[in-house]
Amino acid sequence: EVDLNDAPPRADLLAGLGGRMQEHIAAHLPPNRTDLRLWLGSAGAVARAHYDKGHNILCQLVGVKQVLVWRPRHWSRLHPFPATHAAHRQSQIPTRDLQAAVAGEGPAARRWPLARGARPALARLLPGDCLFIPAMWPHAVLAEKASVSVAAFSTSRERARWAVAAWAPLPVGDGAVPTGMDSTCARAVAAGRLIRLVQDT
Repeated sequence: EVDLNDAPPRADLLAGLGGRMQEHIAAHLPPNRTDLRLWLGSAGAVARAHYDKGHNILCQLVGVKQVLVWRPRHWSRLHPFPATHAAHRQSQIPTRDLQAAVAGEGPAARRWPLARGARPALARLLPGDCLFIPAMWPHAVLAEKASVSVAAFSTSRERARWAVAAWAPLPVGDGAVPTGMDSTCARAVAAGRLIRLVQDT
């Protein structure tokens, strides 16, 4: 049995916050648990380069999948959508262009210049294989054949910190701007700071 739920205790995350802020943030913290997802796909099905906020163990049951995995420090080179975009945890690079963009070849290299040299690790999953993908590690998936996979997503320390950071007051210029529910821009700034912290560790 493996327990990948490494989120700090709620009390540690909420320490030092005022009563109302503590209650509000506590209501938005992710539960410390593992969720299973079943992925069914035809040959050629893809998942665009993205990162997950929780740890992921991807187990291949039927068929074959290729998984490209990058270190978190390469995320900015994969042309992510802006932090305020609905697809903010995904790369703008279509999966079909990824290899050429990273290799610096053809039209994809001109359209996605930052990707050049952001070399991923490649895992080819056969039935019975499992791959651990840490929280915040960008990855893309391509099904070589019709496939069935199960992914176990566990709450991570990063996800719990992200939840707290989205509500914490942020220093901006000379003052502090409380993020609150309606301040998407301030939450995006908090997310960017957290990603930089994670990339530096």
